[in-house]
Amino acid sequence: MSQGGAIHQLARRLLAPGAMALLMIVGNAGATEETEMVDAPAFHLQKPGGGHIGSADITGKVALLNFWATWCVPCVQEIPHLDRMFGKYQEQGFVIIGVNYQQDEPRIIRFMEKRPVSYPMAMDPDGALSKHFGVRALPVSILIDREGVIVEKLVGTLTVKVLEAWLDRYLAK
Repeated sequence: MSQGGAIHQLARRLLAPGAMALLMIVGNAGATEETEMVDAPAFHLQKPGGGHIGSADITGKVALLNFWATWCVPCVQEIPHLDRMFGKYQEQGFVIIGVNYQQDEPRIIRFMEKRPVSYPMAMDPDGALSKHFGVRALPVSILIDREGVIVEKLVGTLTVKVLEAWLDRYLAK
């Protein structure tokens, strides 16, 4: 075998697993997971800059927990859309909590100063809540109905179209 052929074969062996992993990640982007209808766990999180927010604050409301990080490009891109949807549906009992995944408070505060939003942000510094919800990639959006039941889960970018469909279904109940 020529040196060029050997290099080509080696490159193929090394790149194939990486390409397969990338396909698995991209192929799952924006995938709605089969949601097991279970009660959402009780939680109590600190807000950047002070204060707390938790499950008691969403009782009787349709709540979206959006797990995100400042380094996650799709997460950052969906924030303005989520903010508009929050403003549009807040009076109907819709709330969003942006749950930052394992970043320090000063970084989150700096980010929020540059990109202010009207919905509350919270911190999950040790990833405990994220782990409880099965978050293994970002962004992840979890919808909890008025009875506190997890009714939808989406891994990847949450589009306005999908969120509106969810809200049409669950705000009416």
